[in-house]
Amino acid sequence: MANPTETDAPSRGGLMAVVKAVAILSVLVIVQVVAASFIIPSPEATEKLAHDLALAKTGEELDDLDEASYSEDSGAPAERDVVEVSIGGFSITRYNMEADKTVNIDLEVVATVLTSEQDEFNELYQSNKNRVREQINLTIQAAEPSELSDRGLGLIKRRILERTNRALGKPMVREVFLTRFNFVQR
Repeated sequence: MANPTETDAPSRGGLMAVVKAVAILSVLVIVQVVAASFIIPSPEATEKLAHDLALAKTGEELDDLDEASYSEDSGAPAERDVVEVSIGGFSITRYNMEADKTVNIDLEVVATVLTSEQDEFNELYQSNKNRVREQINLTIQAAEPSELSDRGLGLIKRRILERTNRALGKPMVREVFLTRFNFVQR
C-alpha cells in the first residue's frame, strides 16, 4: 500500500504551480495597468487632439494661439486671460407628441473668450448673431428631456460650444455657461 505522504506530494506540487501561475499573472496585469496609465492621454491632451482633428476636418491650420491655449503643459488659459460675454436669453417652447406634453425652457447663455480675442469675437458675433442664436435654438430644440434634466448639462454645453464656434467660423469661444436655466415639462 502506498504511503500517504507520497500521494500528498504531487497534489501539493500542483497547488504550488497554480499559486505561482496566479502570482505571475497578477504581476503581469499590474505591469500592464501601470504601462497603460502612462500611455493614456490626459483630458487636456484629448481636448487638444479633438480640437486639432476638428480643424483638420475643416481644412484650417493650427495657429500658435490655439496651441498655447490647449497645450498639455500650460493647461487651460489662465482665468485672468478670459472674459465672459453674454450671448443672450432664450425662451423656447416645444410640444412633445410622444409624451403629449409641452416643454418650456428658459435659459441665459454666457460664453468665455480670450481677452486678446474679445474685439474680434464681438465683430464676428455681431455679423453672425442670428446664426449663433439659431444654432443655440436648434440645439435646445433637439435635446432630449433626459439631456435637459442632466445635473451639469455637459452635453448641451458642448453642443452649444461646438455650434457657436462653427457659426462664428473660428473656434473663439472657450467655454459656455448656462445661467438662469429652467426646464418645465407639462
